[in-house]
Amino acid sequence: MLRLCDKSGWSHSFDKPSSGSLLNLSWTNDGTVVAGAGGNGACAFGYIVDRKLNWSNIEAILDEDDKITVSDYVQSMEKTLDYSDRVVNMSIQFGHMIVCTTSVCNIYNIQ
Repeated sequence: MLRLCDKSGWSHSFDKPSSGSLLNLSWTNDGTVVAGAGGNGACAFGYIVDRKLNWSNIEAILDEDDKITVSDYVQSMEKTLDYSDRVVNMSIQFGHMIVCTTSVCNIYNIQ
């Protein structure tokens, strides 16, 4: 089994990959992807998704490794941002959202 926990031990995700017992795990340098070697010779990969950021009346959710859904609850608006590469980091504060992928960094004015 593979269980993702934060530093305090709180469990955020649980999966039983079909790769058999995981013998070794390794994270990418940016900490967003984990790869595991399975006991049956298969590899298992995991991505950080469902990351949620809030600022004022805006919510941004990393739905998949390359897709963010941005919602404005006051304006009743929702927009999906698709990227060609995996999202490495994202931040939302002071009326701006910054999204960094493996190849580009985008800055959005959310006003």
